[in-house]
Amino acid sequence: MEVAESFLDELLVRCMIEADSLEHFTGEQFYRVHDMLLEVMVSRSLEANFVSLQGGQYDGMSYDKIRRLSIHGNINGPDSTPPKGKVTRHRGDEEVNMQHLRSLSTFQLQEHRLLDELGKFSLLRVLDLEGCGGVTNMHVRYACQLRLLKFLSFNNTKITSVPSQLGNLEHLQTLYVGNTTLLDGLPETVTKLERLEHLQLYKTARWDIMWTLPQGLSKMKALHSVAVARLGNNIKVAEELGELEQLQRLCLFIGPETIGEDVLEKLVLSLSNRYSLRLLKIGDLSEGKTLNFLRRLPKPPRLLRSLAINGNIEELPNWVGKLTYLVEFTLWETDLVGDQLFRVLCELPNLKILVVGWKQYGHNELVVCRSHSFPVLRNLVFGGVLPKVLRIEKGSMENLEIELCVPYNDELEWSIEHLTNLRKATLKGNKDNPSLDLALEQMKAENDKRPKPNQFKVAVKYVD
Repeated sequence: MEVAESFLDELLVRCMIEADSLEHFTGEQFYRVHDMLLEVMVSRSLEANFVSLQGGQYDGMSYDKIRRLSIHGNINGPDSTPPKGKVTRHRGDEEVNMQHLRSLSTFQLQEHRLLDELGKFSLLRVLDLEGCGGVTNMHVRYACQLRLLKFLSFNNTKITSVPSQLGNLEHLQTLYVGNTTLLDGLPETVTKLERLEHLQLYKTARWDIMWTLPQGLSKMKALHSVAVARLGNNIKVAEELGELEQLQRLCLFIGPETIGEDVLEKLVLSLSNRYSLRLLKIGDLSEGKTLNFLRRLPKPPRLLRSLAINGNIEELPNWVGKLTYLVEFTLWETDLVGDQLFRVLCELPNLKILVVGWKQYGHNELVVCRSHSFPVLRNLVFGGVLPKVLRIEKGSMENLEIELCVPYNDELEWSIEHLTNLRKATLKGNKDNPSLDLALEQMKAENDKRPKPNQFKVAVKYVD
């Protein structure tokens, strides 16, 4: 993973790829390539017979041998002839058998007869059906027969269940079933996947219904990342979390049922023992102050690079201010104001991204004082119930891009004239939000006051 990340960084530096969107809670960063570069990549891949493409602009192409197949668009729909696992190649009328297929990926596909042949591809290692509209529970059962699978994705599909046969995929390393809004969980046999490294199951629209961590979790020794799971009132599961020595990324919700103090104390010990953690996102479904238990951590995971707290907490734990490797911090659905938040975070030497969303704000004004230095902060995102006045004093947050989620019909006053190095300001809100229009006018007026070298880019993002 470290080698792969170094390659990714190099591609970014060379502008061969660019960062796209960031999902703040799961920590997922998405990237994209330019259309022209994509054409070069496809051309080189075809020349080397690295991948075979079908559908869309690639429809009608033929190949001598198919090991990695990528299907684009809706080819071979319900009225077409079933492919029966074979494609015609360019020499005469001979056919190429796809029984030796190693990788199958789909893009913007609605349905394809090849899906009904999944059970026959016994050598398949990679199956990526993300966003495929034709996927059903039957295809999930077919996939669970492919014992050599290492990568399996049903992200953004309409499957409703996963069979217990999932536990038979002994070589599986990655399982993605994110944004499957009709799927409520995974079978208990998932704990048999002792080689599983990455597990992703979440619903963007229904955070209250999610997979509950099962007892037997400690058998999954290879787990590196889990997103998103729920901790029930089970002290054994809370203890087993501390036994996952390879765990680096964890997105965990507590509740909504009442969680016993003994379970929370065991979770405190488990999190303290997980020095391997690089990303921790933790939330409260009970709408109380369950997250106060975080203040009792005897020793936090000191190598954390990303930390998110989703829910109310009486006071930000002091240990957060000691996370010298922390790059990103998110606090959502909070009541904390002013110094309750900034005095803990302002001296962090590597904090580049700060995201704060208020459930309610107890004062009319938010002041970022000169003493709140934030030496390397680059991205500041505010949302939820904002204060009426935002004022950033001279000497604070000097190298910044700011993003504000503007509430509906709420007048805000800005005071950002001291951000002389501000390069970009982004406003988010509904299209029919008069407050967004007013905020945009204020930002443009502030920008017009500046000499051209100090002017910043003003952008608007409309949300549904």
